[in-house]
Amino acid sequence: MGLLVIYLDKNIIKSRSILFNERMKRIPPLLDDKILTDWNSLMISSLARASAIFENQEWIKYAENAYEFILNNLIINGFFIIAGGKERLGELLC
Repeated sequence: MGLLVIYLDKNIIKSRSILFNERMKRIPPLLDDKILTDWNSLMISSLARASAIFENQEWIKYAENAYEFILNNLIINGFFIIAGGKERLGELLC
């Protein structure tokens, strides 16, 4: 059985190398860099609840930081921006 494992390991390593080389030839997919306010709000809520349940203060800090980002960057003239990206938010994300 040991020889079979060694043979399979060598083939897996070789196959991964071939796959990686072929993947590098492809045009990479476009980057979706949108910031979705609703998804971030769900994340904030989940982090806050999990922080309370598991008594993890670090998670509440992540929730607070995300909340501050939404308040400071995703509200224009009193209205939430539903989705923002580099082209919409400009230099805020750079």
